[in-house]
Amino acid sequence: MEEIIQTTISTTINEVIEHSNLLGFDWATLVLSVIALMVSIWSVVWTVRKNNESSYKNNLYQDILKKPLHEELPSCIQKSIDLNNKSIDDLEIDKFQDFLMDLRRKILVFKYTDNEFYEEMENNIVKIDEYIVLISNRKENFEKRYEELILVVKNLYKCVEQHFYK
Repeated sequence: MEEIIQTTISTTINEVIEHSNLLGFDWATLVLSVIALMVSIWSVVWTVRKNNESSYKNNLYQDILKKPLHEELPSCIQKSIDLNNKSIDDLEIDKFQDFLMDLRRKILVFKYTDNEFYEEMENNIVKIDEYIVLISNRKENFEKRYEELILVVKNLYKCVEQHFYK
């Protein structure tokens, strides 16, 4: 960042010297150069700050959500629910629910950093758990409940995508 600011300052000073009338000092050129210098410095600081914020959010995502959402959630759904046979594996359903409880615990950090995102994630996780219970306890409307479950899972992914890739 310091290199960018130094380069900007030296370029601005060189432009002022090059375009100024050395015999009759040009105040307009000096004022424009100072304004350009201030805008350049502000732009660099703003860009670095924005990149740091984005980097922090992406690191948080990587640390907390990447593995659960990219690997564990799809695996839990696949192992616990067999849509073709319209059946469930009780042991895997229990593991799925344990996974959801663990995920709820992991996202607690967002309660303090971004409460709106936390609440949306929490609501989606609770809905997923509710659909799992419905699928487990009632065999009627199996396909419909499964489709509703998948819609809630998609909403969970959309929530993450919208939050981290605005």
